[in-house]
Amino acid sequence: MDADPKQFVDIVTTSFFPVSFYQRWGGALAGRDPGSPMPNPFMHSAQLSNEAAQAAGLDLPVAKTIARGSS
Repeated sequence: MDADPKQFVDIVTTSFFPVSFYQRWGGALAGRDPGSPMPNPFMHSAQLSNEAAQAAGLDLPVAKTIARGSS
């Protein structure tokens, strides 16, 4: 018996992990084509953090490294 990934994510994110991050990314992962590359939920945040740090004249090596991983 195959489980419906979207139904599973819905059950888990409304009962055990009722957090919007898990709901958004769980839904995105459950609905993706298994042959497509995995999305990275932290990439966008790392890029924004790196841009904000640069604008403030700061250096965030970890954010810079993560953001570099997208290229």
